[in-house]
Amino acid sequence: MQAANCMNGSSNNHASSWQNGRGWTPDEQEELLNLSSNQSIRTIARNLARTEKSVRRKLEQLGRTQELLTGFKTKDLAQDLQVSLRQVRRWRVKGYLESVGGRVTEESFEKFCRNHPDKIPYRQLSREIQLWLDGYGYPAGQGFRLTELAQMLKVSPKTIRRWLGLGWLQMKQKRIPEDSLARFCRQHSEEIRLDQLPPATRETLRSLKSPAPPARETITLELLAAAGL
Repeated sequence: MQAANCMNGSSNNHASSWQNGRGWTPDEQEELLNLSSNQSIRTIARNLARTEKSVRRKLEQLGRTQELLTGFKTKDLAQDLQVSLRQVRRWRVKGYLESVGGRVTEESFEKFCRNHPDKIPYRQLSREIQLWLDGYGYPAGQGFRLTELAQMLKVSPKTIRRWLGLGWLQMKQKRIPEDSLARFCRQHSEEIRLDQLPPATRETLRSLKSPAPPARETITLELLAAAGL
């Protein structure tokens, strides 16, 4: 079917198929135009199982202007970040996010990821969304902010401070390193209410709690002799 579409389609369709490996059927193009009226390119690409580059190129070929397709709808951000619509609107009111034409701009969202990472429940999101946030500058792999860890573990910031005061957790440069949390998970697992945490968070904690096994040491004749064997 794809081969037939390439042979019967226009030169533009042929170019799209050549560059992306899969041509666009008339039904797909119609769905693309319908989605582009109220969704971002990233959301469209995910719904159509296409790359963002492929979606942009086809929309340009179909005469859609990029101004209508940049940024994010408030409801899309709320859904992807697993927060309420009210929360996203609050970020806009506070100036954390800026909008043009009713859409949150990509530039302001990038600044938001860099300057306010504690507002995003990063560890509770799917790996796909985490990678997307990383692309916008989210400081992944640099440890946890106190409020972020409290939200992640469903405890109060006061509880996290108590654990820090007891020496169960350490803080470096205003962040709690992952290795510190890993030790806490292994030594004080009874403090964590796993049954109240979402599956993604439980999986993250399990991975931290189970360090990689140490490398096996090769037993040589010299080692046996040194041991008196």
